[in-house]
Order: sequence, then structure tokens, then C-alpha cells
Amino acid sequence: MDRKKSILITLSFLLNIGIIQAQESGFDEICRIYTEAKNSSLTKQQLANYLNDNVAKRVSNKDALALHDVILQVTPSDRYKIFKESVEMSLKIKWDCAAMKELMK
Repeated sequence: MDRKKSILITLSFLLNIGIIQAQESGFDEICRIYTEAKNSSLTKQQLANYLNDNVAKRVSNKDALALHDVILQVTPSDRYKIFKESVEMSLKIKWDCAAMKELMK
């Protein structure tokens, strides 16, 4: 099994665990962090540090944290699409985060 399929299976499993409301708040908090970062004037390295530090400190939902950690192993051009699809599959609602879409390129 290739790495991408393995990651997707892991994501599906992780996203099917837990309470949807807690998941949604975790994913929304990640989006808020990316939005703050996008609106800042941080350098690329500072931006990466800000995202990593704040996601680790502010997001308590384990599924959202796991998805964020795993998605960083995916090809940059696929990251947002897979993250968005995984969140929508888990929550069974439309979900979007413009800041993540821009910064995950």
C-alpha cells in the first residue's frame, strides 16, 4: 500500500472517532490559527513556527490534531484538498478555510 493510501485510511479511521461537535470546534480553531497567520507579517520560518506552536497549544481535539499532523506529510499541492475532504467526510457538512487553502500550497 502506498503512503498516500495509508495516510487516507488512517485519516478516515481517526475522523470516525469522537464527537462531531468537538471535532468541528477543533477544525475551526485550526482555521482561526491559519487565518491569524495569514493576516500577519511573519517570515516563512516564523509562520511555520507560529502554526506549529499554536495548533499544538490551542487545539485540544485529538482528531483535528492528528489530521493536521498527518496532512503535513502529504504533497503540498494536495494538502488542503485532502484536509477539507476529510473534515467534510467526518462532519458531514460543508467546510472551508480560505487561509489554510492559501497557506498550504
